[in-house]
Amino acid sequence: MLSRVFLIKQGQCCGNGCLMCPYTEKHSGNSNQVRKEVIIDLEDWEKEELKIIDESKTK
Repeated sequence: MLSRVFLIKQGQCCGNGCLMCPYTEKHSGNSNQVRKEVIIDLEDWEKEELKIIDESKTK
C-alpha cells in the first residue's frame, strides 16, 4: 500500500485505484488537488515530510 505522503508527493492522481488516494475525483487520473479532509488528518510528521503543502491545492 502506498502512503498518503508518497501519493501527495507524486503531485497528481495516477488513476490506478490506490487505497490511500488523497486527491479529489479519486482514481480519475486527472486530479492534482488534495482533498481537504486528507490535509486535516495528516500527522505532524507527515506535514513536516511534505513541508506543509500549498493549501491552495486543497479542495
